[in-house]
Amino acid sequence: MLASLPLSLLPARSHLVLCRHHASRLVRALAHDAAAQQLSAPELLQRCSVVLVEPGGPANVGAVARLCQNFGARDLRLVRPGPFVVDAASGIFAAEAVEYAVSAAWLLNTAGRHADTTSALGDASLVFATSARARDPSMRVLTPRQAAAEALANAASGGRVAFLFGSERTGLANEDMDLAHAVVAIPTAVSHDENAGIGAGGKYSLNLSHAVGILVYELLQAAEDSASQSVGVQLQGDDAALDTNVRSRLVADLTAAVRSLDVLRDDDDDKADAYGEIAAQEDVSARDTHDMRALARAVSGATVSRRGAKPLFSLARRVLALARLQPAGHGLLDEHVLRLSASALRNAGIDVTAAAPPSQQEATPAAMAAAREARDECVRALRSAFRDGGAAELNLTKRELHRLVYVLSTKKGE
Repeated sequence: MLASLPLSLLPARSHLVLCRHHASRLVRALAHDAAAQQLSAPELLQRCSVVLVEPGGPANVGAVARLCQNFGARDLRLVRPGPFVVDAASGIFAAEAVEYAVSAAWLLNTAGRHADTTSALGDASLVFATSARARDPSMRVLTPRQAAAEALANAASGGRVAFLFGSERTGLANEDMDLAHAVVAIPTAVSHDENAGIGAGGKYSLNLSHAVGILVYELLQAAEDSASQSVGVQLQGDDAALDTNVRSRLVADLTAAVRSLDVLRDDDDDKADAYGEIAAQEDVSARDTHDMRALARAVSGATVSRRGAKPLFSLARRVLALARLQPAGHGLLDEHVLRLSASALRNAGIDVTAAAPPSQQEATPAAMAAAREARDECVRALRSAFRDGGAAELNLTKRELHRLVYVLSTKKGE
């Protein structure tokens, strides 16, 4: 009855309900049409990229272009191709590369060229790294057929997929592997061959172009299978998976947030050699790289949507904002940890002043050794206290513990 009345005669609230009702019907109809839509194999393959990182052999690169053309994976991208592949001055491909490309020379000339792997993967929401093994046990390892099926399912949902191949000599660097969601390993007969010890140390290996050929063949087969079935609704906006550019920004924000919580991060680094142990101190840039790689693996371990990433971006930026609001000198976390540390050392009956590094005039080898021994005793006591007291979540590094002892022993913390 209500639906049969003219909208102008309905109360405003009823008008709103009807608008929502019709909008809901329209959304369901559009979703049904999208679900019924069938994408062709070429359309699916257009969403798959082959990325070669530092290829060094012109014949390999030419052969890869030929294979990509034959199997329809025509988005080829090169990251820092070697000097024998592309002339640095002119940007022209070597004659050998063009020769091996045969009729796919056009694909060489239109291939994307990138200065780094991150930019080459910028628009990819799903990245597969090709390797003989997973260097991180948390990463999934798939066969080419499994990876192709997953890739095409992602492409059918509106994503973009990239397959990452390393150089012929060294393969993919760890930093490149960290950008991937999973590893693709091509099985060989080495585990079934009684003559496996013959040849290169009992190991079978594949040429770069051979590996690409296997992957793009499986992609074509998966694309043809997917094209024969209805695909799901394409994910857009907040429901779309993060591409590599956004994931990289998220990792950078999270790393900065972690660093902002370092204890005594603003302490005078000129005191790093107070105990005569420059080599023993952690290298900050190496620790940043380690943390960034760990966070990259965590974010890449699953396909995170833009909606799912929003709380992580918000968390990182809020932590950074709080760090900027801390007063000059020691922040709130620093003061709290200093009080905990001083109390823990008192309870352990340790005189922290014994860990103070001697002055330059008194810095005999024996005095330096005694100060280091006292400092290490303090560090052991603090680690035990934090662990037993439930504060192990702070996960203080050796550098932070050394700074804590230095500040307490020189009475700067009082």
